[in-house]
Amino acid sequence: MKKQIFYGLLLSTVALEAIELKHDGYVRWGYQSFKNNASSEYDSAIGGKLNVELQQKGYFALGATFYTTNALSNKENIGVPFYSSQNNSYTLLGEAYLRLKLGQTKAVIGRQLFDSPFANSDDVGMTPNTFEGIVVTSKEIPNAKIVGAYLAKWSGVDSDTPQEFTRLNGDRGLYILGGVYGGVENLKLKAWFYNLQDNAMLSYFEANYDFKVDEVQVALATQYSVQDYENGDHSTIYGAFIEASTNHMRAVLAYNEVDGGAADNFFGGGPFFTSAQHITVTDGGDNATALLLGASLDLGVVGIENLVLGVSYLDVERQRLQAINEFDVTLEYSYAKNLNLQLIYSDIEDKSFNDESFKNVRVFVNYSF
Repeated sequence: MKKQIFYGLLLSTVALEAIELKHDGYVRWGYQSFKNNASSEYDSAIGGKLNVELQQKGYFALGATFYTTNALSNKENIGVPFYSSQNNSYTLLGEAYLRLKLGQTKAVIGRQLFDSPFANSDDVGMTPNTFEGIVVTSKEIPNAKIVGAYLAKWSGVDSDTPQEFTRLNGDRGLYILGGVYGGVENLKLKAWFYNLQDNAMLSYFEANYDFKVDEVQVALATQYSVQDYENGDHSTIYGAFIEASTNHMRAVLAYNEVDGGAADNFFGGGPFFTSAQHITVTDGGDNATALLLGASLDLGVVGIENLVLGVSYLDVERQRLQAINEFDVTLEYSYAKNLNLQLIYSDIEDKSFNDESFKNVRVFVNYSF
């Protein structure tokens, strides 16, 4: 009897020692200015993220993440939204989840971050998109990842009410099946399928091939997507991408074409190769085409360490209207492993509707812990 008690206490102690309480997060300061023909406005906010997780490594985790954004000055809420739909500061329980793992398969139940072509976090403001549902990911097949998900609600920067979770597709939700395969050297294949019941069926395919020419790393990619709606609307989107990079420089050329009705990014920033900071091929409407040119330079090559300069130009051609153009300049500075700064300047020109043209500047300082 004494031995049984002893071994029971020993096993309990081992189990308790295996359970850990972890936390992480970040503090984010954000500034944004917006200028068009009618007005010039700015916002400033401080916010961040705090994640607390109780986990037994390799088996389960129980976690919660709070996101917050709080006005420091004006609350104009222009450009990329910093505040709620009522133009107020807010704090949100953006993640509350149970994660279970068995072998190479895990299931996450509850509110969580999730990234896929047509449902993703798109962390471009003060709070990202998060989703409520169940996501099962399996890597049991060598060199492959299979994802099955049902998402019922979402919140965040791209939703109509960032401060609270609202239903996806009414009460019918979004069903997702996706797969990524990398079993062929230098080649990665992706396929995703989405069912918005009684609304739309979506498919997305992408192929990526990487190779090296002397000291230059080259990446080639193609994408193909079909968006079919219950009301009969239909669009097919094609894309091509080429990137050449060295240790300090990177150059990109990307193209998208829409055949049929206007494409949609759905629940996030979208997957299309010609996505700039504000404009994507989806803004071109029916039968749009888009061409993106971009380059970046690590300024360490000229003696300025930890600073990367990027420039890009996007041209979106519309069927019945003149083009929309976007010119972006970005600066990213890493002061330390857990402290970085981002500056993003965007100049958007709508050649058909001058009132829709604007200039936007965003600055973020992130301290992670």
